[in-house]
Amino acid sequence: MGEKLSILILEDNLDDFFLLKEALDGSEKTSSKIIHVARLEAALEKAKHDCVDVAILDLHVPDSHGIETFATFHARFPSIPAIVMTDISDLDLALSAVKQGAQDYIHKGDSSAVAIIRI
Repeated sequence: MGEKLSILILEDNLDDFFLLKEALDGSEKTSSKIIHVARLEAALEKAKHDCVDVAILDLHVPDSHGIETFATFHARFPSIPAIVMTDISDLDLALSAVKQGAQDYIHKGDSSAVAIIRI
């Protein structure tokens, strides 16, 4: 197993968080320390104070919506690779985030550790 990754997950829906956590915990290629928050402001604080290797960002959380969620995080922490997590219906939004600097996107409910490990 490779180096342990510190993964910040911004997700307000616990069911979606646990599905993603399960996929990450089941990875044979890497181990991870998961930092979970439900609000963008908390994600910004964690990224400021903790060592974060990668961030997975739900674009729709209580204190931020849409591309602004990614844009705000990326503006403050451009060196932290960010993966946006979206519903299937938000594909255009996910592609817009990638064009603005996101490393990749994953669909909610279809999460795998592959996108994170690729970074």
